[in-house]
Amino acid sequence: PPVTPNRVSYKTLPSLIVRRDLTIPAGIGETVVISQLTDIHLSYYNEEDLKDPVLKEAYEVYDWRKDNATLENFQRTLSAAAKDSDLIVVTGDLYNYYSQGNMETLKEHLFDKYSNAIATLGNHDVNRQPDNCTLEDPVSYDELRAAIAAGWGNDITYVSQIIKDKVMVIALDNGSSHFFAEQVPLLTADLQNARENGFGAVFAKADAGDKCFNEELAVAIKIEQPEEMEAFVSQKIEERKAWARENNSQLFQYYLNMSFKDKNMLKYTVIESVEG
Repeated sequence: PPVTPNRVSYKTLPSLIVRRDLTIPAGIGETVVISQLTDIHLSYYNEEDLKDPVLKEAYEVYDWRKDNATLENFQRTLSAAAKDSDLIVVTGDLYNYYSQGNMETLKEHLFDKYSNAIATLGNHDVNRQPDNCTLEDPVSYDELRAAIAAGWGNDITYVSQIIKDKVMVIALDNGSSHFFAEQVPLLTADLQNARENGFGAVFAKADAGDKCFNEELAVAIKIEQPEEMEAFVSQKIEERKAWARENNSQLFQYYLNMSFKDKNMLKYTVIESVEG
């Protein structure tokens, strides 16, 4: 059954990176270390990119963290994570908007360098321009996904790995705020495998409260009505808060001060126990 982290702590590494550690009981055996990085928002446009009117306009109107301002921190964080991680997971928005320069940066500094890393798409990764651009993009969504897939370090739609014969990591693309029909049989099979073999299941880039998740993937977790899953998730979260209030003040404070992403991750930790 899913469990709530029994220890949450913060540690400042020698590289001045602040790391948040969540310890989750997963039975006997070796410890599995998974490092999550998210929302890197690289922004680099090469000369060829700037010959494309759509990308050139995107470069000019979007000033946030321009010219790979986040690359140095990304490199330092990857290097720190690689020292003791069994798997590095980068969960979406690896760059501000698609460009060949960004794809080349990811290939050089992530995919070619760290064989134990996987990455999922975020909404920024599957767009070539911000909303305030005026030019219409002639590149279709399917064409863009195909271009991304050709240069990505892992399957962009669905990937799963079993770490140390103990923990299964499942990464699903919902970068366009929905899931895909082809993900359902893959997830169904992986969850069945996890149940039969006693693997802990960890999910990357998935929001259990998302209406699209409920409608498209509910079958994989044995829920017939999306409303049932939502009610079940809410009930379990309240039960955990009540337990923490009485038994673990540190965990209770964590619940009280959760960020939006923390809340969504907590929702997802209860999903695997749903049997209908």
